[in-house]
Amino acid sequence: MKKYFSIILFTAAVGFTGCLKDNKTNLTPNNSPAVIEWSTAVTGDAPVSPSGSTFPLYLRSLEINPSVDLTFEVNYTGGEAAPEDITVNFGLDNTALTQYNQERLDRDHETVNLEPMPTSWYSIEGTSVVIKKGERKGVIKGKVNTTNITDFNKQYVVALKITSVSRGTISGNYGTILMQIGAKNPYDGTYTHTYTSSLGNGTNTLDLVTTGANTVALDPGLLGVYSNAQTLTIDPATNNVTVSMSSLLPIGNTGPSTWDPATKTFHVKWTSNGGARTFDETYVFKSPRN
Repeated sequence: MKKYFSIILFTAAVGFTGCLKDNKTNLTPNNSPAVIEWSTAVTGDAPVSPSGSTFPLYLRSLEINPSVDLTFEVNYTGGEAAPEDITVNFGLDNTALTQYNQERLDRDHETVNLEPMPTSWYSIEGTSVVIKKGERKGVIKGKVNTTNITDFNKQYVVALKITSVSRGTISGNYGTILMQIGAKNPYDGTYTHTYTSSLGNGTNTLDLVTTGANTVALDPGLLGVYSNAQTLTIDPATNNVTVSMSSLLPIGNTGPSTWDPATKTFHVKWTSNGGARTFDETYVFKSPRN
């Protein structure tokens, strides 16, 4: 029976090797090591895991949708392309996820609550892929239902491992990887932010990060300058916006504060400290946030 794994697979495309044996079957014709690994050729993402982690962790934020297409790749490294068809088998390895959490606690003294994404939420076509003769990669198709992600404080991860290959050596660095899959609502993205306030005026670039189906938080926080956590809540029926803050309470929403879906622009006006501080801000969508 087909098993399905829906994931985003990320890793360095070249330059990392596993533990190689001195065996000619693991060498390309020009004697360069032939290693099979997960690849980031599609996404180009860098790992978010700290240096020294046994397993690399990647983060991918996707739109909230019942069926999001995914493309994954495995890579064949060496001096030449694959000399024959190479079958790459893979599967889940949640022991790697457990080990990552424990490493962060032991080494970095940080509690990281990464947890496996339920297998009913995602799918991938099969449990193996073939790197064709004369090529360097094998492409895997899948889907994920991100509407299942309703608790945006949770960190859902798929831990994937190359279990065997018909030729070459499995990478020691990128034979197993951890893929954290998050959801982003329609307001999520990188914005050009212009503000006039009692704290000063300016323009900068910041991210609005999904914290709920209709909420985004500033990263960095207040005015894109201070660490104070500022959140925008959008009413999808009216496109009215409410500003809230973890500090500087109480907040006064003097408005009108609105979201314009046609131009993907926020206009918000609000006060804090009983009206002593005033804020007039505009956020113009610049690009998607990875």
